[in-house]
Amino acid sequence: MKENKEKQKKETEKRYLLKLKKLLPDFPEGEIVPIYGKKEPPDFKVGNTGIEVTEIHGEKPQNHFQPKQIKEFEQGLVLDIQKRFEQTLKTPLMVDIGFREGLHLKRESRQKFINQAVELIRNIAHKKNTGENFRETINRPEITGNGIDYITIHYSINLSTPLWQDGGGFWVPNPSVARLPQ
Repeated sequence: MKENKEKQKKETEKRYLLKLKKLLPDFPEGEIVPIYGKKEPPDFKVGNTGIEVTEIHGEKPQNHFQPKQIKEFEQGLVLDIQKRFEQTLKTPLMVDIGFREGLHLKRESRQKFINQAVELIRNIAHKKNTGENFRETINRPEITGNGIDYITIHYSINLSTPLWQDGGGFWVPNPSVARLPQ
């Protein structure tokens, strides 16, 4: 039974090494040969090189999300900021918010974060709301606060529908036929 477990463990470790071998051009030449029964490293011998396979165990950090979770979190945050903004100001804007990597907000700090972002966007929109087109990008941490890398705000007198997005995307306009060049 113990030998079977050790054999399974060695097979799993060997699969990891085979993946690593594909990624590393300088991986040692030779067959990957498991070493059984030894209490000390190495686990494998490849040519004249010994390899010890290790793994790190420990707690996952609180902000350890997968890319899809990060995207959903950021999109939800932008949607909440947009909703709160539009409760007080009806000006249709194009807003792109780039969040800092690893941003994680607890429930109680999320509302404060949203309020601060809305206030920043509102101040810029009020300042620029002269009926003329404008575009402004703010990327200074002392202004954007913690968690935001940049905010780009664009207003056009031809914009009738607000377009808000999280950083890393791009806007695709939805023009009417009348706005297309003849």
